[in-house]
Amino acid sequence: MGIDTENKFLKIMRGNKMFSHFRKIPSNSVFNHRFRKLCSDNVIKTFFELLLKDNSDLLKDDVRIIDSQPIVFKNINRRNSKNDKMFGMSCGYCASLKEKYFGLKLHFLVTKHGFPCRFMFTGANVHDNSVVMQITYNLENITLIGDKGYISESDKIKLDSLRNIKKITPYKKNMKNVNTSKENELLKYRKQIERNFSSLSNMSLKRCRAKSSIGVIARVSAGILAQALVYIVNVRYYDKQSIAYCEHFR
Repeated sequence: MGIDTENKFLKIMRGNKMFSHFRKIPSNSVFNHRFRKLCSDNVIKTFFELLLKDNSDLLKDDVRIIDSQPIVFKNINRRNSKNDKMFGMSCGYCASLKEKYFGLKLHFLVTKHGFPCRFMFTGANVHDNSVVMQITYNLENITLIGDKGYISESDKIKLDSLRNIKKITPYKKNMKNVNTSKENELLKYRKQIERNFSSLSNMSLKRCRAKSSIGVIARVSAGILAQALVYIVNVRYYDKQSIAYCEHFR
């Protein structure tokens, strides 16, 4: 619906008859306080994990796609970076934006059809490859697809020996290694995670308006949860593996 702030969402709820069954819509400040508390108490994450457990058949796919997305905090200055509300945020460099930024980094893991599996947040200065072992914890016998940011031969050997995870990445032009035709076919699935990030763009990840790190994490976590719910509804009621909004939500 193109809603990028909680205030706009509440305004639409108050003026739309579709939401008339809600007896009392809270004020903006009360809504934001409750929303942040759900995240700080790990309610959103717990519900997401229960959702995955109840829909484990959607995770039988043996292919996973990994990527990261910068979450740029709007108010960049050194004073904010030392504030308690900015906990966990740091300065980093985004290769796609070709600029330095202050904020967080979202690390995302999805199936080849786009069903969200796992996600985690780190500071902007954390390298993509350093979180692979953590985000794939307890996963075995899968193929992991990533971009050039995840190139590391030692990491590939480690994943293969410990968890039987085959990590496939495109090689740089100055490298001797070349991808096989089978690997090139699997690398085409990497476009799917870009669609996931695109659907999360309504939350203005590149220029987040939240005023604290917990606000940023709450907004993005809720977006990923919504994405998972849309996927489940599409599969269960429309027999369609997609994160695009189904007819029911139009």
